Amino acid sequence: MRQRFEIKSPEVVYDEIDGEYVIVDLASGKYFRIQGESGKFFAWIISGQELQTNPDSLSSGIAELIDSTVRTLVDNSIIRELTAQKSTGISEEILSFELNEFVIEEFTDLQDIIGLDPIHEVDLNQGWPIADESR
Repeated sequence: MRQRFEIKSPEVVYDEIDGEYVIVDLASGKYFRIQGESGKFFAWIISGQELQTNPDSLSSGIAELIDSTVRTLVDNSIIRELTAQKSTGISEEILSFELNEFVIEEFTDLQDIIGLDPIHEVDLNQGWPIADESR
């Protein structure tokens, strides 16, 4: 299987600070942290590199790790598949990761705040932002 992925923007934004990735899903209000070797692997995936999870070219452990990581990122609406372009095979870089598992931390404590609209949800008496009670 050959696939390429990108960040699911504009709904998802991210920043990298000293090897740690902070990813915010503006649609759901969830945010995520990925760091260490998992951060390097995440950067590799979103760089548009072609993922080839053919067991003939990768050990089954690496292929399973790639599949489960991509599934986790897609299930959390962080990445989306790009239309496949010319095949370049697998990057040797994937084989150099010292990664036994992909670790992504999910946080939901700011969902209400991230989902607020500070431009439109304003009340002259109460200030802003005012949460829409119908949500």
